[in-house]
Amino acid sequence: MPDLISHLKKLRILEERLGARTPYAWFDPSSLPQAQDIVDVNRGAGQMMRFMGIDTVTPLISFARQADGVAGHVEFGHGVPGIAPIELDPSLRSDARKTWRVIAHELAHVYLRTHCIDIDTGNQDWDGRHREYLTETAAIFAGLGKVMLNAGPLRGTYLGLWDLAFIYSSVCTMRGISSADSETGIVDSQALGQLRQIRTDYRWLLSASPGSLPQHGDRAEVDRLVTRLRQQLISVRRILELVAADVDTGRRLAQGQGKASGAPDVYDPALRVLLAMMAEESASRLSVDLTRRLRSHVELLAALLVETSARGY
Repeated sequence: MPDLISHLKKLRILEERLGARTPYAWFDPSSLPQAQDIVDVNRGAGQMMRFMGIDTVTPLISFARQADGVAGHVEFGHGVPGIAPIELDPSLRSDARKTWRVIAHELAHVYLRTHCIDIDTGNQDWDGRHREYLTETAAIFAGLGKVMLNAGPLRGTYLGLWDLAFIYSSVCTMRGISSADSETGIVDSQALGQLRQIRTDYRWLLSASPGSLPQHGDRAEVDRLVTRLRQQLISVRRILELVAADVDTGRRLAQGQGKASGAPDVYDPALRVLLAMMAEESASRLSVDLTRRLRSHVELLAALLVETSARGY
């Protein structure tokens, strides 16, 4: 199962810090020049940087051979204030969409650095790769999602097309952007296919709304899941007594997670939608876990019944 909650947690970091100052719009990839020469490339990079709300830093793009598996990088600490030197591998020059996608990633590094945002390196679940995952997420969050998707699958990047499409779809849900508007300007057929498949497969998650966010201590969702499981196993209700302790533990864990991701203290509709999505994903995981536990007990009961019948009891 894809690690959806990791993507949603990164979006939460960005929304809590920058949601109030982020426009609910996507940069139009068709406004970019053809990237036929270095002047066009620098002009297009400047367009994207300004759209991200950063006018204190000017990107300076050049092409130079990169290490194996590296499409580009931005150089910090060079001593020239207000300039962000970005090197791209020359292999990108033959494909404008891929050039803009890598530039978008490097500009996202500048975006995060400008706003002093970094992952919690003390989190054991997030290693150095997650810094790059956060950067990919930030590029979409800041409005460059269509630029990222239009490149299609690309080697030398950190997140695959499916992950980018899921993050993009999540941001559209957070900001109330329609399916039609989300697809406008996306010309890569694989990206469009991924977006549409994700909307189908994760309709239960991408239909979240601020009103569906559980309040502190609200166990209604967990109770609904447990009730559905009980109905499915009505013919073996005795088994529920054997797993009552497990179910109660699952409830307490779910309740504790709900408190950790409680409703925001400030009015931020996008953040509330994101928290509702995180709560729905957690509830789904709980349902899968409870189903697995109950199935193991039911299989044990069935085996005992077969053995009992064979012995003529």
